[in-house]
Amino acid sequence: MLYPSDTNGSQLDFEEAIRTQDEAGILKSRDYFNVLIKEQMDKGIKSSRIVLGGFSQGGAMSVFAGVTNKEKLGGVFGLSCYLLLSDRIKSYTPEDWPNKDTPFFLAHGDEDEVVPHVFGQKSAKLLKDLGVEKVEFNTYPYVPLVMFAMRYTDLDTVTLATRPIPSRLMIWRSSS
Repeated sequence: MLYPSDTNGSQLDFEEAIRTQDEAGILKSRDYFNVLIKEQMDKGIKSSRIVLGGFSQGGAMSVFAGVTNKEKLGGVFGLSCYLLLSDRIKSYTPEDWPNKDTPFFLAHGDEDEVVPHVFGQKSAKLLKDLGVEKVEFNTYPYVPLVMFAMRYTDLDTVTLATRPIPSRLMIWRSSS
């Protein structure tokens, strides 16, 4: 997959980014997320208490895994990311689609030079068009990386679904 930084500073087009994705690698990573979720469920944690989330590629994988997961999740968040395989994601969405009403939170700095802000905007719209009922998209003005501006209370949209018990599982993935 190409990122804008791979193009020597030229802006990468959203549609080009979708066309150049490593579908086999994405599916392999999604399967690994599913293994992690199953391990937690085997330990007695309800899937509805699990929140997937991450930053950059980790966020993109979390959003993809959340949309395509066969288990009902508590929430999904992606920071500075976009919806992977968005041109064919319907073919990976389970028939009974348990996460249609799961909260999805996306956030992006509007000066992100790695994953352009418009990728996040388009991804939020694609999730809504797909039929995800609870999509929130936050823009952080004048911010290159959303991690520096975001307040963790912004994630309440997603994490409130997993309360009132304070402990909850969050699977984090970073881009490094």
